[in-house]
Formats: sequence, structure tokens, C-alpha cells
Amino acid sequence: MVALLFLTATLVACSRISSPAGWSGGVIADETLYIGTREGQVRALYIGRPDGRGEMVADDGRELGEIIWEFDLRGEEQLRAIYGTPAVDGDVVYVGGYDGYLYALSREPDPNLLRQPKLIWQERVGRGVDEDVDSIVASPVVADGLVLVASSDGYLYAYDIVERVEVWRFPTGDKIWSKPAVDNGAAYFGSLDKNVYAVRLEDGIELWRRATDGAVAAAPAVAGGRVYIGSLDSTFYALDAETGTVEWRFEESNNWFWGQAIVNEGTVLVPSLDGNLYALDAGTGDLQWFLETEGAIVGSPAVVFDMIAIPSNDGRVRVARLRDGAQLDACNLGESVRTPLVEKDGHIYFSAQDHSIWSLRIKSNGNPDEIWVHLTNKDDPLPRGRALAC
Repeated sequence: MVALLFLTATLVACSRISSPAGWSGGVIADETLYIGTREGQVRALYIGRPDGRGEMVADDGRELGEIIWEFDLRGEEQLRAIYGTPAVDGDVVYVGGYDGYLYALSREPDPNLLRQPKLIWQERVGRGVDEDVDSIVASPVVADGLVLVASSDGYLYAYDIVERVEVWRFPTGDKIWSKPAVDNGAAYFGSLDKNVYAVRLEDGIELWRRATDGAVAAAPAVAGGRVYIGSLDSTFYALDAETGTVEWRFEESNNWFWGQAIVNEGTVLVPSLDGNLYALDAGTGDLQWFLETEGAIVGSPAVVFDMIAIPSNDGRVRVARLRDGAQLDACNLGESVRTPLVEKDGHIYFSAQDHSIWSLRIKSNGNPDEIWVHLTNKDDPLPRGRALAC
């Protein structure tokens, strides 16, 4: 915990991470998981299809977790890392690199290349090529024909996905690591300048801003006319989406908020660096329950049926009941998990800090079963005969 807090404070204070490795989340489209690796690659991994009995099965000649394609970032070698989650729109995967480039890649492998996608376009985001690199930490977002990408130069950029040109840019007073959330024609995000912003998606005009007492690195969640977002002032806010007015605050955390909250059926599920997952009433902010882990919760949890799966820096992924937070089971990976979890068909996918990408099946009783693990730093990434973590 102390090491992570030191790292977080260093990230906020410094202009650049000296040895970035990233902790990319994944996004699923059809039978493929798109995710960044700690080697500065984007990988497309085959996850199979559901068989109707709760299991994922592979087509003949394929293996679950195998590489469909891999792509190396093209920027400065020492800056090739991915912290955000890729975005998928149609046949294109968008990736923001710590090397300062926005990449647009084909979802399918290029038939003229060996296990690689086609690079459709790339854009240097931020200042000109003769200046220092402005790294991208936040995930890109695609909405209404635009791809939004936040930069460490303090601007949110909007690019037309057809014309591949900048449409507008919006300035803040510091680096932006917060993934924008788009709803009802507006983009919402935070900045390390301690503000939460709402800008008009059409032209980037500011609609409102709301000051907090700390840097805002978390991505907002928007639901029911409210913007839910945490700050490094150890306060979680519910803001009116039209005006930015604070509707309620939650101040019982003992540490900062970094991960994105999830809104589920009137409950806001909030991860905190104090190691707790808080379940708050979406209308009032009242605490319904909390689940304690032994490490900071950096990534976002995932809802799996009537349960919630929670990553932690303590090396475990826990599964709890949504209605009361009672822990049902856990999988001890032995390595910290800082990425958000992504769920599909009762399975969760994520990466850990030891160069591994995981697939766990969550059974109806909350028991997690390891389906496969993919090691990104090995020539043969799918180990055989290893002892299962769960």
C-alpha cells in the first residue's frame, strides 16, 4: 500500500514516469479481447464463445487465450506503455499510448502481415514533434463520430474518425488522466488541476466545471442525470449532470479515489485506494455496505450476474454478493491487479503486474475458476501443466 501511494504521489507531481510499464484494461468485441501489455504492445486474444452451459469453447484448431495479432507501439522506445483501456468502434481499435500517440488499428489481422493488424492511422497528440512528448494515460472514447483522447499537456482532444483531423481541443490547468464519459451530448472528465469538467461534445465548449480539493484522476460514471466521480481529496462526489452542482459527498474513505465507479440498479460501487469497495445509495450517498481488502483497489470492479468481482493490489480477486457485500470466494493470484475488470458471459478478464493476462469463470455460487492465463513476456504465452491459482 505504501509503495503504491508513493507511486501515485510521484505520478501526480512529476511530468513523466521514468520507466513506464502500464496497467491497461481490456475491451471485448465478439470473440476477442483487446488489451495492452507491460511490454508496450496491444494484443488481440481469442476468448471463444459461450456454449450455453456457462463455459467458453473454442472453434476447431483454436485455443482460448491465443494471440490473434499483436502490435508494438511506434513512439520512443522508453515510453512505450499503455495505461488506458483500448476503445472499439466498428472494425477499428483505438489505443492511447504513453508514447504520446493515438493509434487506430484494424480489428482483424492484416493478411499481408504476420499476426499483425493494419495500422490505419496514428496521431501525435499534444505539442509539436520538436517538443517533449505529452503522454497519454487516460483511455480513449469514441462517440458521435469523434474519438476523444486526453493528454498530459492538459488538453482534451476530439478527432473526426472519418477525416482523421482534430475537430476541437479543450484546455485545463494540468494533466488529464481521467477517461471521459459521454452522455446526452456532453463529455465529462476530471483533471489534475482539481476540477471536474463538462464540455459540449459537438464543439468542446465548456458547460460547467466543479472544483474539488484534490487532483481528479478517476473516470466519471454518468447515470440518472448525475456524474459520479472520486477525487484525490478522499471525497467521492455526485454532481448534477446539467449544472455540476454537488448533490452529495461521501467522505468516509481513508484514502484517495482512483478507479472508476460502477452504477448498478440504484447503487454506486466505488473502489478506493484505502482497500475498500463502498456501496452507496445513488440518490443519497448513504453507505449500504463495504467490503475490505488488504491492498489498494486501483482498477474498477465488474458486475457478474448478482455478484461483484473486485480486483486488489493484494493479489486477490474477490467475489461478493451485490445485495450485501458478503464475500463468497476469492482467487489468490499472488500478484497485484491494478487494471479494471471486464466481464462477458460470466467470465472476467484482466491483467496482473507480473506480465499475465487472466480469464476467470465466476460460477453461480461465487467460486472463481481459472480458465486460462496468458504470459506476455514468454515466447509460448500459454503455459501448460502449471498449478492453477483457483
